[in-house]
Amino acid sequence: SSFLVKSRFRRTVHEMDKFLKDAEDEGQQGLVAVSPTALRTRFGDREINIPEGAEVWRIRAQVALMTDLDYGVLTSDLDRIASEALADTPGTTHVVTGMVPLFLRTQNAVVESLIQSFGLAFAAIAVVMMILLRHPLAGLITMLPNLLPVIFVFGMISLAGVPVDIGTMITASVALGIAGDDTLHQLTWFR
Repeated sequence: SSFLVKSRFRRTVHEMDKFLKDAEDEGQQGLVAVSPTALRTRFGDREINIPEGAEVWRIRAQVALMTDLDYGVLTSDLDRIASEALADTPGTTHVVTGMVPLFLRTQNAVVESLIQSFGLAFAAIAVVMMILLRHPLAGLITMLPNLLPVIFVFGMISLAGVPVDIGTMITASVALGIAGDDTLHQLTWFR
């Protein structure tokens, strides 16, 4: 590494050492505690049992939320590092929690629900087209032009390697709605 990177790293390590040595206020003393009673608690989908007198450590890592960092990789790396560090100590466990993992789980759930709602919207519009045209095959054929913009855009996104997020999934539903509306207008004018 360059001299500048090394000096920045040394300064960060020095500040962290000072922070740990000067643990006088309540926030800094919260890094380690001894459990006065046995605790049984849940973190997400995991249940944690903390026996009486056990040390409970809080390790804190901060990241900027509005970066190109892949939080899934960050969370799995933190989980892997903690697992490797605690592998030699029997009876220990860890939980990666906080705003970033919560944000990541929420974002994944929203994207999955948007995919399901897109499929439901497609099915509903297809049924309307089948009823309007009085033939199931005609309704399905009419849905092909409605899907072309979504297929084209998501195909290009996939080829470019751009990750699909909440905003991108919303555009798919909006595009399907606009295309379905335009198809109904076109069919009405054609008749």
